[in-house]
Amino acid sequence: MKSTELRIGNLLNYTTAEGDVLTNVIDWQDLKWLSEDEQGFNLVHSFIPLTESIFYDLGFLIFERRNEKRSVVVTKTTPSGTRYFIFHTEIKYVHELQNWYFLLTNEELTLTK
Repeated sequence: MKSTELRIGNLLNYTTAEGDVLTNVIDWQDLKWLSEDEQGFNLVHSFIPLTESIFYDLGFLIFERRNEKRSVVVTKTTPSGTRYFIFHTEIKYVHELQNWYFLLTNEELTLTK
C-alpha cells in the first residue's frame, strides 16, 4: 500500500509479533512510518476486506444491488437525516469505503460496533 491511499482514521489490519491480527486506526505516526519505510509498514499491515458484516457495522444498509456488486445503492441514517449513495465502482476494502464516504460527505466513517 502507498501513503496516497490512506487517510488518518482509516482502518487497517495490524499483525502483531505474536501473530494476532488487530484492527488499527491509522494516525499521523502510521502515515509517517509508511512514507519512511513502506516495506516495513506493509509487512505488518494489510487492507481489511469489506464484508457484508463490516458494511452493516459501519452503519450502512444495502438498499439495492445492481450489476453483480459493481453498482450498489446504499442508505445510511445519520443524526442529520437519511442519506443515499450510489457507488458505481467496486469497493473491496474498508478504507476505500471510508475514503469515498468522506469525499461525499466531509464526515468520518467509523465502526458502530
